[in-house]
Amino acid sequence: IFNDDKNNEETQQEPAINQSAEDKIWAKIKEMTLEEKVAQLFIITPEALTGYQNLYGNEEALKESFNNYPVGGLIFFSKNISTPQEIKEATAICQNASLERIGLPMLISIDEEGGQVARIANNTNFNVEKFPTLNNINTGTEAFSLGSTIGEYLQDFGFNLDFAPVADVYTNKDNEVVDQRAFSSDADLVGELVTEEIKGFKTQGILTTLKHFPGHGNTSGDTHLGLAYTEKTLEEMRSLEFIPFKKGIEAGADLVMIGHISAPKVVGDDTPCSFSQLIIKDVLRKELGFKGVVITDALNIGAVTDWFGGDKAAVEALKAGVDILLMPDDFDLAYTAVLKAVKSGELKKEDIDQSLFRILLLKESLK
Repeated sequence: IFNDDKNNEETQQEPAINQSAEDKIWAKIKEMTLEEKVAQLFIITPEALTGYQNLYGNEEALKESFNNYPVGGLIFFSKNISTPQEIKEATAICQNASLERIGLPMLISIDEEGGQVARIANNTNFNVEKFPTLNNINTGTEAFSLGSTIGEYLQDFGFNLDFAPVADVYTNKDNEVVDQRAFSSDADLVGELVTEEIKGFKTQGILTTLKHFPGHGNTSGDTHLGLAYTEKTLEEMRSLEFIPFKKGIEAGADLVMIGHISAPKVVGDDTPCSFSQLIIKDVLRKELGFKGVVITDALNIGAVTDWFGGDKAAVEALKAGVDILLMPDDFDLAYTAVLKAVKSGELKKEDIDQSLFRILLLKESLK
């Protein structure tokens, strides 16, 4: 996975044959520049990196942009996807650029949940199996098929990370965001289906993401437009919302996405959970025992932009314990702010390195 070809003579030594994956990753981190480290903390859209929505035919622009900003990954939306052949070539170009520039694979991601959120299956140019809305999937067999089928075609098109499964428990009839994207209002059933879906994805080597922690199913409001609230207490969340997340973590979910949800009875104020150390470090990490990669939900939506500017949002999310920043409102601004915060000591270098370790461990698993 790692390309050790570097210009610096001191870093060209090959690691010992019996060197553990962890040692190899720390050696890689040690040789990276601060700018490279910070860039790896971002997943952004193709157009945010290159100025082009479609990377097919724009290989040179990608290489030039990636040379300056070797980001950890890209996320593709419907507008970035044209035909099967073009997306295969585009994702291959991305991987080649990443391996050549920084010696690391790129996380090539997508929201392919099935049902209403399916960037590929809902594109008429693609002949892949379509699934019903998730609230119509009721058995473990169906959930396993959902994961394995989607995983198979994602792998074929060059993707390695899906922002699925949805682990939210739909309990608020006024919630129009999760609604049909959630499996059920029964937490135990959601946990079972999430577990089976992850197993399905794993058969195809696709990285999975539990979302939207600590649970978006009981909220009112749309985080795309502004703050969404849950009035649940921590104890209430433990008895319902956390059940599918715990099951998903036990099943080996690779990432957990933090929702921009306000939980004042847990956090103590309206701060979105994506900026809460209590939610990420105390609850998700310590209580639920999650050791994988923590990623924000998209940082360009109303719940974030109304709360923080794009530069401050990126820094505050990392302070709270996030590892990957997804789609900041202004990538250049956010990247520069994080770089400045590390140099000034506002963000600890050892915390950045620890996030980077988790990210690179994830990339190592793509072998």
